[in-house]
Amino acid sequence: MYNELIVDENISWKFVYAGVIFSLLVLGLAYWLISVRQAEYSSQSVGENVAEFKNLKLAGRKDGKQSWSLAVSRGWVSKNREFTLLEDVTNGTVYRNSRPVITKLQAPQMRIFQNTDILEALGGKERVRANLNFGRLSQESKDNWAALTADYLRMLPNEKRTEINGHIVISQRPSRLTAAYLIINHQEKSADFTTNVSLQKKNLRLNSDTLRFLSAEEKLLAGGQVTIKITDKSLASVIKAGQAALFVDEKKDVTFWGSVEVQQKNNLAESETGHYSRGARELVLNGMVKAVFYKAGEIINDESARKIRAPEARAIMKEKTFLTADELAFSTQSGNARAAGSVYVTQRGRAAKADHATSYVAAHCNAAPN
Repeated sequence: MYNELIVDENISWKFVYAGVIFSLLVLGLAYWLISVRQAEYSSQSVGENVAEFKNLKLAGRKDGKQSWSLAVSRGWVSKNREFTLLEDVTNGTVYRNSRPVITKLQAPQMRIFQNTDILEALGGKERVRANLNFGRLSQESKDNWAALTADYLRMLPNEKRTEINGHIVISQRPSRLTAAYLIINHQEKSADFTTNVSLQKKNLRLNSDTLRFLSAEEKLLAGGQVTIKITDKSLASVIKAGQAALFVDEKKDVTFWGSVEVQQKNNLAESETGHYSRGARELVLNGMVKAVFYKAGEIINDESARKIRAPEARAIMKEKTFLTADELAFSTQSGNARAAGSVYVTQRGRAAKADHATSYVAAHCNAAPN
């Protein structure tokens, strides 16, 4: 059973301390009169602390509005009344504009600072756990809440910011995001993840140095060394780029740019920009595309390949091929590729130009050597 203590952050903690002592006296008298066990308190100083309390529910208020509430098993007020140290926080809520932004907060230890309104949650053998309201990572979620585990969490209400670090895991099915550091800007409704960032979304996995989540747009911007792995059935397509953008709505394309490299099986390609369409199940590269195909046959569709009967042409289909084009598309399901726009193909001394790669194979598979 918890007793509740309300703390107005605009009032001197001298009054709070006096209120604690008065509460202790009243509770002691009630215990003596009715012999019903309530929360345990001791006004004896413990080391550098001036007051100890147990099984208490604390609540903070500022400007007449509730700013936080915490259920704790044990706590102390520091000797200089600078902060309150809490142990075994079992259920906490943090508010902004009277609306909760953090709920179900659990932590082995917490500190509440009087002058700065800062709240710190510190993990140990047990990690800090909470639900965060900073925007959806999954369109399938019916609300804006995501589950968090981390080593450390600090809330700065005056700056409308929350800082989190240490083995961060944020889950909102079917998505899971991990990172070393996170800063949430509640005013801008954004979240910045840094260091060892990894996002898993169904058949797509993203790794990057940084990742910014924009709640209003439900958009994720990845930067640094970006790697995206798309798995469609048994075929994996790996994309490397300087930057990438994706959305909560998986019907929207994933875009990437900046020294783009794509690997699919033994085939390699590079370009200036590109995008991935989940609906079309296709990777499309644009802008000065260069590609190396382990086998020439992989740049045409199955129907065109079946039409080629000449033994020499069939042999060519199995040789390594170099291609440049304005656009190159890979199927993430079958691995077939198609090129368009100023297509130029070279292979073992042969060369040909065409508007499309399939046109090259149909009309120039027996082209004379250069």
